[in-house]
Amino acid sequence: MTVQIRIKNSVFPLELQDNPTALDFCGKLPLQVRLVRSLNNEFTCTLQDPLVDNIDGATSRLQEGAVYYFSLWNAFVVVLRNVNISPYSVVHIGDIRGDIKPLFTNERVVTASIEI
Repeated sequence: MTVQIRIKNSVFPLELQDNPTALDFCGKLPLQVRLVRSLNNEFTCTLQDPLVDNIDGATSRLQEGAVYYFSLWNAFVVVLRNVNISPYSVVHIGDIRGDIKPLFTNERVVTASIEI
């Protein structure tokens, strides 16, 4: 399934994975969130409600343009650069399609909306 994510003034298709966490995330849409930049690697926000945690689909290797769920912090994560977060792991929710360069901004906090 593909949904839309709007970050700042850019709209991207977000292709969701076929797993229980992504399905649970989709059921909580639409969402309005404030994403906070972390170490120039990612934008994160704490979700209001936890998602189903798909332990079987967890990874430590985050890919640029992908979206993940970090259950330890109940966090939605948009990744800007490939990074290995071992020993931690996250569940892959989906992939942003298109050029994510507009997300590379000096702003520390940006607003985002995700909808079907």
